[in-house]
Amino acid sequence: MDITNHADTRLSRSDLQFSTARILVAMTATCVLLAIDMPPILGFPSWYFILAVILSILFNDWGARSARAGIAAFHRGDTSEAIRLLTKAINARRDYPERYYFRALAYCTRGQIQSALEDLTRVIEIEPLSWAAYDARGAVCLLEYDYSNALQDFSRAIELGSDNPGPVVGRSIAQFKTGDHISAFVEIERCLVDFPDCIDALCTHAWFLSTCPVDSRRDGQLALKLSMKARKLDGEEYWSCESSLSAALAEMGDFEEAIKHGERALTLAPIPRHHDLETRLATLKTRQPLRDGNKSKHTMQIRDGGGAESSV
Repeated sequence: MDITNHADTRLSRSDLQFSTARILVAMTATCVLLAIDMPPILGFPSWYFILAVILSILFNDWGARSARAGIAAFHRGDTSEAIRLLTKAINARRDYPERYYFRALAYCTRGQIQSALEDLTRVIEIEPLSWAAYDARGAVCLLEYDYSNALQDFSRAIELGSDNPGPVVGRSIAQFKTGDHISAFVEIERCLVDFPDCIDALCTHAWFLSTCPVDSRRDGQLALKLSMKARKLDGEEYWSCESSLSAALAEMGDFEEAIKHGERALTLAPIPRHHDLETRLATLKTRQPLRDGNKSKHTMQIRDGGGAESSV
């Protein structure tokens, strides 16, 4: 995440660096205390106050160690521990956006969408010019079928100068979901001109071509070509590649292979994506191609699901 204004640079330091720095500062303060005969402060010996500073330096890192451990826990997949540690870090210092950001990712992974939205909103409050924060919140809005707010967040991310394809892909998905298919196709095609090897863009374009409810917009052969390219680039280990390939094969009438790749997508996908993938798989087993109609948070029950992917 591109958070620059308030980033906690101590997160990149090792525990040894923390300990060494604190000890050196404490030793320096002690030497000053011993060398200087300072007058009392508020009627108390000066060394009372200096000792308090020394102890603070020695034993308080203001949550940076917990934040670093929490981020490490998230990366190894222990979201429960990540949330615990990052919450501890946030309670120690509430002005570092990356702590909220990684806790939001952990909440998403566990399906706690509202908590993730609250944390990402807090990131934006701390650092309002972070395109990545808007991009992440837009992706979470997609999970809630809240396409209006997703559009706003992705548009803001793009306005803030992102040269990353993520917000463009996300905005095209929100447009597609709201029935603005022309804008969605224009957006994703333009994205692929600028980023021809972007896997999410390839998968998203393939999905549009396979599932668009407008007959004239579908092209199973091109969808299959794009899906195969994405799959080759990714090494066949990304659920979105398998899902888009499944949709393309169904559009071509090859339901046996479509089901096979749909099942593989379900195996690879994070848990919060399982509901949608299971629904798609059930449709394929009736030998029907997939059609992506409009869904919104107002017309469909919101599930407890999460994950900050922007793929369809």
